[in-house]
Amino acid sequence: MAEDTRARSGALPDGGAAADAMAAIFEKSAQAWLAAHEEALAGMQAVMGDWLVRRREAIDASRRAVEQLSGCRDVAELLRIQQEWIGDSMRRTASDLGAINDRVADAARRTTGQFEEAMRTVTEASRKANEAMLGAAGGAGRRARG
Repeated sequence: MAEDTRARSGALPDGGAAADAMAAIFEKSAQAWLAAHEEALAGMQAVMGDWLVRRREAIDASRRAVEQLSGCRDVAELLRIQQEWIGDSMRRTASDLGAINDRVADAARRTTGQFEEAMRTVTEASRKANEAMLGAAGGAGRRARG
């Protein structure tokens, strides 16, 4: 009688395998997502660390330029120091932008690869879950008819 009620309500008597497969899909998806975020944060930490080093270099260069400018008595020399300082600042800015661009492109490549791998894993786990559910449903149908 209880088996007939389960068969009519659509409940699967062997839902454990399907639940395990679904749990595996969830875990693999979550792990892939967390790993991608962890790697992105590590990449950003490296970018920020490099940027801080370049900012310190910029402050040191600015300090030297100000010291040179304050002791300067010749307008031509003053303009030369100023132009060097501005040129160096522009080079550092270009270096910052290039480094950030390289890191972002590298992170995008790695993240894309991770997500592709995660999708392959999830697709395979989903296929197995589907097979388990179809097997459980087929078994329930045979028992209900029998």
